[in-house]
Amino acid sequence: SLPTSEAQAEQFLGHGIRVLAVYTGESDAAGQYVQKACSGLIIGNEPGYAYPLGDASWPPGTVDDMVNVWGHVANVLVPRVHGAHFPLIGPGLWCQDAAAWARIAPYLPGLSAAAVHVYPAPSGQSPAAVRTALARYRAVRPDLPLLATEWTARQPDVLAHYRAIKAHCD
Repeated sequence: SLPTSEAQAEQFLGHGIRVLAVYTGESDAAGQYVQKACSGLIIGNEPGYAYPLGDASWPPGTVDDMVNVWGHVANVLVPRVHGAHFPLIGPGLWCQDAAAWARIAPYLPGLSAAAVHVYPAPSGQSPAAVRTALARYRAVRPDLPLLATEWTARQPDVLAHYRAIKAHCD
């Protein structure tokens, strides 16, 4: 969710391609910038309470920090740009971290979907393990669509991994 992303996002939208913007620390540093040209907004990315040392982790801190940041972005910043009822998506977490998702999911009002990241090769997950992890993740909030917002095709059995994702993600 950056000003520099607007033009390309507008082109995608113009061609019927939906765009999910991600509000992260970079958006915060850019004047709390909420992207205009998008179909929905993911708030947070691999937050610090789950991955305290990760470069992409935002917001840093605790579960309470994530919930507070969510509230500010969702209830103050987004309505200024998109009005009420804009699709908001939970922060992207690794699929094997259903417990981390469970710690915050009940406290994020107004969710339209949950986001999940699937990286089988770095974690050594087989297609069956991915399927199990995604089933656990989805079980936290079965009322929400589950979106695989990041994944990699760089592993053996790429089609089997893709099928595992399709079995649980919308």
